[in-house]
Amino acid sequence: MMPASKRRSSLPHGAVVARWIERHCHTPTGRRKLSREQRAEVHRLCQDDPAAPPSLDHLDDVELAACLLLNRLCGKDAVPQATIAASAPPGAFLLACKIAKQSPLLWPHLRINNGRLTCPELGAALTP
Repeated sequence: MMPASKRRSSLPHGAVVARWIERHCHTPTGRRKLSREQRAEVHRLCQDDPAAPPSLDHLDDVELAACLLLNRLCGKDAVPQATIAASAPPGAFLLACKIAKQSPLLWPHLRINNGRLTCPELGAALTP
């Protein structure tokens, strides 16, 4: 799973990111299912340029912001050797850590070190 595959998809980038979130960002009861509104927001935020990270600080949905931060750290939009500042709603960083711990697909690849969520395989880090 790590690093994310960079092969081109025929799907819009937002659909690829939404699929990644549903597969990798688990809840205590299992896989996450995005609502229609959340899926539309992912499509709006994740245009066809994965190199341009979405601005999440205005996003009201803290859960969705946390999932998008995880995508940027170790998902389809991961950037090796990057330090990502969590410019997201309050609580999104802590929720991203909680979601990562609940995911059997993500947690084997992530660590919490010195108050940062890191992906040692990519050399990437998410800071609060």
